[in-house]
Amino acid sequence: MEITIEKLVALGIAICFCVVCWIHMWLQGAMSAFLVPPIILLLPLALIWFDDILGSMTGFSTVAPGFMSESAPVAVRILGWIFLLAVIGFLTREMVNA
Repeated sequence: MEITIEKLVALGIAICFCVVCWIHMWLQGAMSAFLVPPIILLLPLALIWFDDILGSMTGFSTVAPGFMSESAPVAVRILGWIFLLAVIGFLTREMVNA
């Protein structure tokens, strides 16, 4: 696993978003949910950072034999970016409507 600009950008976006969430929670007086933003962002960041490892995982399935083949790391990374942006969009919408 090499550290690329794309991975650092994803981490920077996640950190900035967590800081914005924490400021919003502090202003709303809801600091009990302090760990929610970082926990929610763990899956997208894992898909982006460990795309080669997660893409190489296969499972045993007699029902869906498609799981027996490896996924392309690019596909895993793209899915991570989609999840990251979707989570940020959803949480931003919830913060605005609160």
